[in-house]
Amino acid sequence: MIEYDSRKFWRLVFQLRGSVIPRIALRMLLVTLVAAGVTLVHFYWRPIKFSSTPFSIVGVALGLLLVFRTNASYDRFWEGRKLWGRVVNAARNYALGVSNYIHSSGESSALKGKSIDGTVAFCHLMMQHLRSEYDAGSVDHLVDKDLLQQLNEADHKPVRMMSELTKWLEQARVEKQISDVQAAELNKELTELIGCLGGCERILKTPLPLAYVLHLKRFMVLFCLVLPAGLVFDLGWWTIPSIFFITYSFFGIEEIGIEIEDPFGRDPNDLPLDGLCDTIEKNLKELRQV
Repeated sequence: MIEYDSRKFWRLVFQLRGSVIPRIALRMLLVTLVAAGVTLVHFYWRPIKFSSTPFSIVGVALGLLLVFRTNASYDRFWEGRKLWGRVVNAARNYALGVSNYIHSSGESSALKGKSIDGTVAFCHLMMQHLRSEYDAGSVDHLVDKDLLQQLNEADHKPVRMMSELTKWLEQARVEKQISDVQAAELNKELTELIGCLGGCERILKTPLPLAYVLHLKRFMVLFCLVLPAGLVFDLGWWTIPSIFFITYSFFGIEEIGIEIEDPFGRDPNDLPLDGLCDTIEKNLKELRQV
């Protein structure tokens, strides 16, 4: 995600980085060329006159569809952000509990350290899983060689890491390093982490219905291609710039929805998962020293 200052009005007006313009420019150009062709036909071959009323009615329907599209995408974006906020809180709570409950001496210290490091590793693995990536270098300093090898071979790496965290928590309970009540409290935080993973997977693997997406795209393209015929009699040569700005509005809104409907990727407007994982690692490293 790109950080910006919303108070810098003119800088944002002309900023291309993070904008959808590069991705819709060709579509805008093609429709504008069609509008130019219709205008030339109107002036140099045969006048074109259609009532603008049907276009006004259909334009309202298209606008409503685009609003629904954008709202549905933003709901997914915001739900993803809330889930990762819960990941941050649960990771901190678990590390705080481990840091306070398990003694910092001998084997207890080692168990405490690898439990905190394992929580950080889980968050990194969760991020990579949602992006269909895997970078062993991001977790090799957090887990031992045997576990790293197991992670390399695992199909679902975050679940494999969670399995180890659960085992270490049970080991601490069996060895009386923590009480049953404390173990139950800490297990709730691990359950919260795995629940957030499931929630993110639900967003990732449940796209908008294909029928809706196809209908909207076809409706929008057809409307933009036919619209010049409805405007040229009243607007004349102004039809060309008018169509340019109308297509910028329609195609831009739809493209924004496409970009944010999967909030876990690396697009400029996706969630800053790298920064969130770095924050978790920084916070938990401080707790490891306590």
